[in-house]
Amino acid sequence: MLPARPYEPHDGWWRLTCRNAGTNETAVMPRLKDLTEHEILAARRRGAIAMANEPRALEAWYDRQHDVISVRLDSGRLVSVPRANLQELSKARPDVLQEVEILGPGSAIHFPNAGAGFTIASLVREQYGSPSWKPYQPQASRRVGTRHAGSVRH
Repeated sequence: MLPARPYEPHDGWWRLTCRNAGTNETAVMPRLKDLTEHEILAARRRGAIAMANEPRALEAWYDRQHDVISVRLDSGRLVSVPRANLQELSKARPDVLQEVEILGPGSAIHFPNAGAGFTIASLVREQYGSPSWKPYQPQASRRVGTRHAGSVRH
């Protein structure tokens, strides 16, 4: 039997019940402290500042021909990122990228069939994965016969 609420306290832990695709999954998480009114107001202020200053997505799509993810921002800018540069999508099949969702007020995009998502701020800052992620980058061709600064030809 499911609890009356989606969560219930249990020995200092929260037991969460999620209804996902007709299944009931239960997760147990440590109970966090209750927030004070001051903390809630501070979080709302930070949210309002972010809404006023961070870029928002108006439109997002996968361009299969060029193998890039493109996002049109509320500033009029267009951000396009090669799929291979995005850690969560680097090995994804192109057919699972056709459906793209814009989340919330345009603060993130989600690829439901690939189980991946990105904040718009991270795409604009070119943060495409974890700090250790090194996307594929072709090596620059080496030029023959170039001189280094300070070298002298005799």
